[in-house]
Amino acid sequence: MGVVVILSLVYKRYRETPQRPWRIWLFDVSKQVVGQMFIHGVNVLLSDLGSNHTSSNACVLYLLNILLDTTLGVALIYMNLRLLTHLFSEKLNLKGFESGVYGNPPSFRFWIRQAAAYVLALAMMKFLLLGLFALFPGILKLGEWLLGWTSTEDGDAVQVIFTIGIFPIIMNIIQF
Repeated sequence: MGVVVILSLVYKRYRETPQRPWRIWLFDVSKQVVGQMFIHGVNVLLSDLGSNHTSSNACVLYLLNILLDTTLGVALIYMNLRLLTHLFSEKLNLKGFESGVYGNPPSFRFWIRQAAAYVLALAMMKFLLLGLFALFPGILKLGEWLLGWTSTEDGDAVQVIFTIGIFPIIMNIIQF
């Protein structure tokens, strides 16, 4: 799944004008990879915990998490990252937090700072989206409806393959 998404980013790099140097591109993409690993782990954990405390299954919860992360979540991540960048760079006068700016020569230390800020922005986004689930518990019905077509004899296998594989690949490519 990750290879397909990264290949989509390679394709995007070849289309960008001006093209970033490979090292800068790798720094940028690796932050997204670290963030996606974090979010995937959080989504699996939340889906498992949620399925133990609601009548919904883990696939419904994972699908809704991916759907919200890659739509509404993008706006929340953007706002959170802007807020954190402003706080660290402008208010605290710390260097290396401006996304995509790694210094000359590019500094791994700046990459670490930006990756940490990005993961913090992702965590803030997940916290806000959890509030959405709490405020609108009926959203689980939407998830069940969206996966309703997988109710077949082999529904469990189809549902898992779609929810954990196909849907996240499509949505992450669109998101990235």
